[in-house]
Amino acid sequence: MTSTTFDDARRCPRCEQPGLPVGTTSQRDGSKIHRFQCQNNRCRWFDSAPWIVQVRRDGTIAQPDKHDKFFPTIPDLTAEVQEAIDRDIARQMGNGRQ
Repeated sequence: MTSTTFDDARRCPRCEQPGLPVGTTSQRDGSKIHRFQCQNNRCRWFDSAPWIVQVRRDGTIAQPDKHDKFFPTIPDLTAEVQEAIDRDIARQMGNGRQ
Protein backbone atom coordinates (compact mmCIF):
# COMPACT_ATOMS: atom_id res chain seq x y z
CA MET A 1 0.00 0.00 0.00
CA THR A 2 1.44 3.35 -0.98
CA SER A 3 1.44 6.30 1.37
CA THR A 4 -0.27 9.40 0.01
CA THR A 5 -0.21 12.85 1.54
CA PHE A 6 -3.35 14.96 1.75
CA ASP A 7 -1.75 17.53 -0.60
CA ASP A 8 -1.16 14.80 -3.19
CA ALA A 9 -4.67 13.38 -2.80
CA ARG A 10 -6.37 16.74 -3.32
CA ARG A 11 -4.81 17.16 -6.77
CA CYS A 12 -7.10 16.76 -9.79
CA PRO A 13 -6.89 13.21 -11.20
CA ARG A 14 -6.81 14.69 -14.73
CA CYS A 15 -4.51 17.73 -14.64
CA GLU A 16 -2.69 17.24 -11.30
CA GLN A 17 -3.47 20.81 -10.14
CA PRO A 18 -4.61 21.31 -6.51
CA GLY A 19 -8.39 21.17 -6.17
CA LEU A 20 -10.64 23.65 -4.38
CA PRO A 21 -12.27 22.19 -1.22
CA VAL A 22 -16.05 22.22 -1.65
CA GLY A 23 -17.16 20.26 1.41
CA THR A 24 -16.39 17.75 4.13
CA THR A 25 -18.58 15.04 5.63
CA SER A 26 -17.82 13.10 8.82
CA GLN A 27 -18.50 9.37 8.75
CA ARG A 28 -19.67 7.02 11.51
CA ASP A 29 -16.32 5.22 11.59
CA GLY A 30 -14.49 8.46 12.39
CA SER A 31 -13.19 9.06 8.90
CA LYS A 32 -13.90 12.18 6.84
CA ILE A 33 -14.87 12.52 3.21
CA HIS A 34 -13.43 15.63 1.56
CA ARG A 35 -14.77 16.84 -1.81
CA PHE A 36 -12.63 18.84 -4.23
CA GLN A 37 -13.35 20.59 -7.51
CA CYS A 38 -10.86 21.41 -10.28
CA GLN A 39 -10.22 25.13 -10.81
CA ASN A 40 -7.90 24.75 -13.84
CA ASN A 41 -9.91 26.19 -16.76
CA ARG A 42 -7.81 24.15 -19.24
CA CYS A 43 -8.86 20.86 -17.61
CA ARG A 44 -11.81 18.70 -18.75
CA TRP A 45 -12.91 18.45 -15.10
CA PHE A 46 -12.91 22.24 -14.61
CA ASP A 47 -15.83 23.32 -12.42
CA SER A 48 -17.53 19.92 -12.81
CA ALA A 49 -18.51 17.18 -10.38
CA PRO A 50 -16.12 16.95 -7.43
CA TRP A 51 -13.84 14.03 -6.63
CA ILE A 52 -13.58 12.65 -3.13
CA VAL A 53 -10.71 11.94 -0.75
CA GLN A 54 -11.31 9.78 2.32
CA VAL A 55 -9.15 10.48 5.36
CA ARG A 56 -9.37 7.64 7.88
CA ARG A 57 -9.56 8.21 11.63
CA ASP A 58 -5.82 7.47 11.96
CA GLY A 59 -5.02 10.18 9.37
CA THR A 60 -4.14 7.86 6.47
CA ILE A 61 -5.56 8.52 3.03
CA ALA A 62 -7.67 5.78 1.45
CA GLN A 63 -6.44 4.80 -2.00
CA PRO A 64 -8.95 5.09 -4.86
CA ASP A 65 -10.41 1.80 -6.07
CA LYS A 66 -9.60 0.81 -9.64
CA HIS A 67 -12.57 -0.74 -11.39
CA ASP A 68 -13.72 -1.72 -14.84
CA LYS A 69 -15.78 0.72 -16.83
CA PHE A 70 -19.50 0.28 -16.22
CA PHE A 71 -20.21 0.54 -19.94
CA PRO A 72 -17.72 -1.62 -21.87
CA THR A 73 -16.57 -0.57 -25.33
CA ILE A 74 -19.02 -1.59 -28.03
CA PRO A 75 -17.34 -3.28 -31.00
CA ASP A 76 -17.59 -1.50 -34.35
CA LEU A 77 -20.04 -3.47 -36.50
CA THR A 78 -20.38 -0.87 -39.27
CA ALA A 79 -18.95 -3.10 -42.01
CA GLU A 80 -21.11 -6.09 -41.07
CA VAL A 81 -24.27 -3.98 -40.89
CA GLN A 82 -23.51 -2.34 -44.25
CA GLU A 83 -22.97 -5.77 -45.86
CA ALA A 84 -26.30 -7.00 -44.48
CA ILE A 85 -28.07 -3.90 -45.83
CA ASP A 86 -26.42 -4.32 -49.24
CA ARG A 87 -27.49 -8.01 -49.35
CA ASP A 88 -31.08 -7.06 -48.47
CA ILE A 89 -31.17 -4.35 -51.14
CA ALA A 90 -29.69 -6.72 -53.74
CA ARG A 91 -32.20 -9.42 -52.77
CA GLN A 92 -35.11 -6.98 -52.99
CA MET A 93 -33.96 -5.59 -56.31
CA GLY A 94 -33.52 -9.12 -57.66
CA ASN A 95 -37.04 -10.08 -56.53
CA GLY A 96 -38.57 -6.99 -58.17
CA ARG A 97 -37.16 -7.86 -61.60
CA GLN A 98 -38.62 -11.35 -61.79
